[in-house]
Amino acid sequence: FPRNMSTIIKLDGTANAHIQAYWEYKNIVGDTDGGKLLSEEEYAKRRKEAFENQKNRVYVTWLNENNLECRAVGPSSKCFCGHKFRDHDSCNKQKKVSCKISKCKCKLFEYIPIRGSQDLKCHCKHSYKFHNITSRKCNKKHPVKGLCRCHGFVSSFGCPCGQPFSAHYTLFETRKERQKAGKRVDNLGMGTGMGCAALGGITTFSSLLDGVDRVPQMLQQTNPPISDLQMQFIRPKQKLTEEEEMALYARKYEKTSSYADLQNQQAISQNELCIQPENMQMRHRHS
Repeated sequence: FPRNMSTIIKLDGTANAHIQAYWEYKNIVGDTDGGKLLSEEEYAKRRKEAFENQKNRVYVTWLNENNLECRAVGPSSKCFCGHKFRDHDSCNKQKKVSCKISKCKCKLFEYIPIRGSQDLKCHCKHSYKFHNITSRKCNKKHPVKGLCRCHGFVSSFGCPCGQPFSAHYTLFETRKERQKAGKRVDNLGMGTGMGCAALGGITTFSSLLDGVDRVPQMLQQTNPPISDLQMQFIRPKQKLTEEEEMALYARKYEKTSSYADLQNQQAISQNELCIQPENMQMRHRHS
């Protein structure tokens, strides 16, 4: 089919620079501008502060009871208040990561394990969005029953580590604390974060994976160490080679073929049993 030339978008050589500038603006400013684009002077001031505040960067991770870093908090990670991590004060020595969105009552970032358009629901079947930020009580009203009787947010979310949502907590660390624990502190922007101080716990590309998928790092960071029995359940399966996959398929095919042959033999035997009485009757008549 011929292409419709009117639908083709052509970009010049400066398009990449504009895209990078857009993402840098979103990572530094986020939604704190209230939907109104900052002026060049205001943005230049924000950008300068972001680079200067890199030294006070707070590393944020989501850990389970075994101190396994199940998730690394990044710029787009969601807080219980509904705002992203980049909309919080992520650069202060006191580690008081409060929300910077106007009129938001969030005083400390609390990670919720959702990505994109996902939702996290409570046992009362209502979203976290309907729960109070401070008291965690549900504010959802039913047209007949009235206000929900939920007294606190409790989720049945199952983490890949095998522990429930309630067994996790958000950890805040400074650069010195993380270095003392033997953890990574460098990030993807050659140590600068590309002007984004809200990188949180993201230090490498592997930080985007779940904790159970980062087995080599997990063995070094967990305290107490994970036993061999636990490792059997959480260690990722090794990828099979092409020969191993073909051999596995052949074994399954042989089992399927042998089972089909057995079924055919049983069917033939049953048919013979059904035919035998008729043959006996025919012989009796001839005699």
